[in-house]
Amino acid sequence: MRNDDPFLKMLREDEHLHLFSQRAVRCLLEPLGLSVLEFKSALFPYDMYVVVSRQPVLQYTEDQITASLMASPSGHLVQALLDKACETDQIRTQLAISEADRAARLELINRLDQQLQASEADRAARLAVIEDLKAKLDAGAAVHSTRATTASFAVRWLRSVARLFQRRKARR
Repeated sequence: MRNDDPFLKMLREDEHLHLFSQRAVRCLLEPLGLSVLEFKSALFPYDMYVVVSRQPVLQYTEDQITASLMASPSGHLVQALLDKACETDQIRTQLAISEADRAARLELINRLDQQLQASEADRAARLAVIEDLKAKLDAGAAVHSTRATTASFAVRWLRSVARLFQRRKARR
């Protein structure tokens, strides 16, 4: 038996003098001639709901039950309560479906948020690399520009020196 089994919660001092399993109920009632036992779904997980009879229990259709209830004023009230119970069950079922859908969507949102954060971190890292490379490229371009300006100046200076030598040579 699991430690969280609802049955264990019923084992309290000074309460529940008798707790029965389905087998124990059969052993108790069959010697009394009550051999027809139908175990039904209980309202609470720790309860037991059993129909007991000496003869087979008659099963009625929904239509037969409704017709019987509608034959008397008190039956109308019982039918209204049964209708409300059915409506409540349908609402609970829809709520459970909606809650499961909400939980699944929240899980998806959380997973997508984690992916987005990872993607954003990757984007930021790539941007830092791009900015670093751009700074290096700009520094290289500045050096190249300085060298090109220096080289251009040197070429002009050498041309002017060459012209001076040509003029002196022409004068001699």
